Amino acid sequence: MSRKTIGHVELTWICPNCSTRNGGLVKSCANCGAPQPENVEFILDADAKKIDRATNGADIHCAYCGTRNPATATVCLSCGGDLVSGVKRSAGKVLSEKDVLTCPECGFKNPKGSAVCKQCGVPFSTPVPTVPMARPPETRSAPRPWMFLPVLAFLLLACSLIWLLFFKTSAVYGTVQSANWETTTAIEVFTTVTRQDWRDEIPSQGVINGCELRSYGVQDQPAPNSKEICTTEIVDSGDGTGAIQETCVYEVYADYCSYDIDAWVSADPLVTQGEGTQATAQLPILSANERYGSSATTYSIFFDTNQGVLKYTTDDQAYYSNFTVGSEWMLSVNKLGGIVEISR
Repeated sequence: MSRKTIGHVELTWICPNCSTRNGGLVKSCANCGAPQPENVEFILDADAKKIDRATNGADIHCAYCGTRNPATATVCLSCGGDLVSGVKRSAGKVLSEKDVLTCPECGFKNPKGSAVCKQCGVPFSTPVPTVPMARPPETRSAPRPWMFLPVLAFLLLACSLIWLLFFKTSAVYGTVQSANWETTTAIEVFTTVTRQDWRDEIPSQGVINGCELRSYGVQDQPAPNSKEICTTEIVDSGDGTGAIQETCVYEVYADYCSYDIDAWVSADPLVTQGEGTQATAQLPILSANERYGSSATTYSIFFDTNQGVLKYTTDDQAYYSNFTVGSEWMLSVNKLGGIVEISR
């Protein structure tokens, strides 16, 4: 990331004693004579006629009278005291553009709060501040214990309903009426597909159809197919002026391409079904450019009970093989008709 100073502007400070606005290079208030305070906060000022001393360094506070003196001074301009023991003002603070008032007519940057443009004299409109009406303080009564009773009652009702529907069961005898299974098997096909990626990420077997330049990233150094992007900020120099510093990075563009390549891709799955406890799927022979992938089987058992026909499903083939047609079982059934547990 490159950073360079491309100019300077004079800053402005507001006298804490009388609120007069003074140029950053003015060491004492032009209205009341108070010295520029040590903890002064500068705002931006774009008057270029007053910045001939901008490169001299930070100002020095007189240790005897507190007057701010230029960096090149050896004795205080106010009391004549030796500046060897003076305190140099800190520098380096980044100032925000919010402290600048840009003229709508000529574009000149004026200090925030200016009544007229210093370049062309066009007046700035001053919005009339609006004072919001005071609202009476809200008084809130402390919550009383009885206020939580409806919430507690609702939670108890909900828990009771869940327990009643899902966990409270009854014993029911059931006879296996039928048992069936369904297997879903993935199939993959080796074929030509179209994909997209950065040119240097495309496999060697890929055939490029076309490319376009896209933003690939940002870096500090220039590169082929890069564009310089710069931002500016004004940094307090410590002497009443601000250095206009420019920071630049490079947005790099690269080829983003569409390409064709042969690859295994998913096709429509094969679904096979059967009845009985001996679940064995007969898979057809595939062509040379096809292959089988993973498979999953769902086993369903139907019981004839005094509550009607109830269904139970599992993915355990060994467990499923126990439920031969006509065998009798003890079922634990919840209120929704779901089988929770099976035993002999």
